[in-house]
Amino acid sequence: MPYDKRPLEVIMGKPNNSHRVRSPYNNEQDYKAAFQTISHFLSELSWKLRLKIYADFCIHGTGLPDCSSPNHFPRSERYFIHDFKQEVFTNDQHLALGFYREGFGSKSPFYRFLSFYKIFEIPFRDGSDKGKWVESLIPRLSESKDSLRYLRRNGVNDVARWVFEEGRNGLSHAYKKRQGSIVDITAFDHWQNIVWANEIVQEMAEMTMIEKLSVPERS
Repeated sequence: MPYDKRPLEVIMGKPNNSHRVRSPYNNEQDYKAAFQTISHFLSELSWKLRLKIYADFCIHGTGLPDCSSPNHFPRSERYFIHDFKQEVFTNDQHLALGFYREGFGSKSPFYRFLSFYKIFEIPFRDGSDKGKWVESLIPRLSESKDSLRYLRRNGVNDVARWVFEEGRNGLSHAYKKRQGSIVDITAFDHWQNIVWANEIVQEMAEMTMIEKLSVPERS
């Protein structure tokens, strides 16, 4: 199966083993490009099939290493990818889908938030334009209305501003600016707000990828 003009081989693991993806290369120094192609493929696969995909490790070298490893995550046997067709090609699309795969698959609500938020920054070089875009998405949200109501019940009146100042900045900085808000991952209210906000930033990230980066919608 070709991806990024490179051949890929997907090998289904036994019930207790992980699946594997392999890509051959002729130049010994080409393993990094092969890794990126595989990563691009996994990100698009995660997006299209709504799958949490974890890349445990990478092995490179001569020959065809078995590279099977015990599987520690729930896995699906329902999908067939023999007819998978690449629809994502630009660098910005691949970058956004990489962040989305990381956020979608993460068990940490804080890392999920930051991964989804990074997607807003890809199509906008100007911070004010990004802020206006995020603000314009709030009234259009449909899947995360319960999360909006939760935050507003807990005193968040301007959700778009909160996502940037209390969410993104609060998670990214630890007293870099003493006057800024800090998210304390041990505090219940902080943790709960981020958990609920993840549904909001995920939906906004999806809308951003589709409308601003032309990532094909999922069926």
